[in-house]
Amino acid sequence: MHPVSRFLSDLFESRDRRAIARELKARLEAAGYRPSATLLYRLIDDGQSTPELTRMIAEALGPEQGRGFTEALELPMKNRQPPPPPAPPWLWVLNERRVPSPIFVVGLTGVAFWKVLPLPERISQVSFERQRRIVARRATRHFTRRTRESFDGGPFGPIIGYVYVPTSSSCHFVDTRGRIDGMNLGPFNYPNVGARVGVR
Repeated sequence: MHPVSRFLSDLFESRDRRAIARELKARLEAAGYRPSATLLYRLIDDGQSTPELTRMIAEALGPEQGRGFTEALELPMKNRQPPPPPAPPWLWVLNERRVPSPIFVVGLTGVAFWKVLPLPERISQVSFERQRRIVARRATRHFTRRTRESFDGGPFGPIIGYVYVPTSSSCHFVDTRGRIDGMNLGPFNYPNVGARVGVR
């Protein structure tokens, strides 16, 4: 049983998923929200939520119970082992925040969704000048799209740059305009972000 399923079961003193859904729906409607039954059952059965549903439930349950709910939802993220680093080549997104906020958004989507940008494998077979152009196009498109979708750049905060990782033994800083610093910074130290998600 997912920790959030157990939390809701204890909160409403029932093991009946329909009864739990009914009680949760009543709390949400009292707070002015009307989520679909499908979303509620996904949450109760598998602990699957959306950022919007999580926010609504936390508000509807009040400060203390809402905090307990979000902590139960995040618990599996705290114990999750981070995935291994992807094989080069790729871009790592640099943001102002190392720990995301809200945390559950990254738990639902995965760290790589926000931090890793794949690049074509053939990039390693072309000249460095050609690599510069490919990286610049990828970085600027990503930066433009992210800043357009979210004013602050997403859960990790505003994007401040990128790191281009062409091989396991080299990496280069890239600014938000896609310009690569030609200096090889050596092997990229893949941050253990996955294991830190959920840890304040």
